[in-house]
Amino acid sequence: TPVPQVSTTAARSSAVHESVKIPGVLTPSKTANVFSSIPGNAGSVAAQVGDEVKSGQLLIKLDTRRLDAQLAAAEAGVRSVEDRAAQAKLGIETAKANLDLAQKSYDRIKALYANKAASQSQFDDVQNKYQLAKNGYQNALSQYQLLSGSSLAEAQAQANLVHVQINDGTIVSPIDGVV
Repeated sequence: TPVPQVSTTAARSSAVHESVKIPGVLTPSKTANVFSSIPGNAGSVAAQVGDEVKSGQLLIKLDTRRLDAQLAAAEAGVRSVEDRAAQAKLGIETAKANLDLAQKSYDRIKALYANKAASQSQFDDVQNKYQLAKNGYQNALSQYQLLSGSSLAEAQAQANLVHVQINDGTIVSPIDGVV
């Protein structure tokens, strides 16, 4: 078999000006649909189409001025309920003092009435005052329980709801990628 003739030349760098066009579709390995759970206008846009973003990076901040005002009102509502609960607690103390005084008067007149030293009308009067003081104390307890319980919980829940809506107005990238 004959030996092929081979020639060599020195290696050098040069630009290649040849390109190949191949039709195709590029698809990303991951996609993410990004949206807000609340309606609103964009207050600021932090990333544009084509920008590289990291997971958790701010993309859009919705205009939450109305929600901010609603939050301030809701927080004021919480403070109002707390203030009324504090007033009701003071009312319990006053009602308890009145009940204790009415109890002492009732016990004294009852003993006198049993010994025929007090009239029926005196006994009836002190008995009515005692019952009114007892009812007043129970009402004060109920008012405090209502304000410090369900009313306060409702006001706090309203403030929390608005706070969540404000947070929902911040749209961040769920993945690293390109917008």
